[in-house]
Amino acid sequence: MIHTPTIHQILIGNDGALLPYLRHQLETEELLQFKAQLSFHVDESWTQVVEGNDSINAETTLFITIKLLIVVDTKTSPDDATLHALEFQQMLDAQLINWSQANKQLLKPISEIKGTLSNLEGIPYHGGYLPGFEIQRKFTVTYTAFQSV
Repeated sequence: MIHTPTIHQILIGNDGALLPYLRHQLETEELLQFKAQLSFHVDESWTQVVEGNDSINAETTLFITIKLLIVVDTKTSPDDATLHALEFQQMLDAQLINWSQANKQLLKPISEIKGTLSNLEGIPYHGGYLPGFEIQRKFTVTYTAFQSV
């Protein structure tokens, strides 16, 4: 029996993987207006051994942070810009939950998303700085570390 790690498949491996999914969503008409730049990192991870059905399965949980920078129109008031960023954050959270519910490789969907929204500030954009926000979303994904092939 050959074992294949699944983290690559979950994060970047196929059309249903998290990062390609989010990049595609950022290009949809609904989110394109936000001019977002995406990055991610793993804050923490652990592996837990769970016994069931006379076999031992290794479950892995990753704490993932998604960081996005969004640009706002320079003519937008600070209050409207903040509402704009909160709207984006809400749409992003909905996309993360939708993705996790549809991903059969996860043992459970995302149940909680935490994060931060920066103050309106100059953010890097195409070699310069434009007014915008940094949005961080933190959540966990739990999956079986190996699949039998």
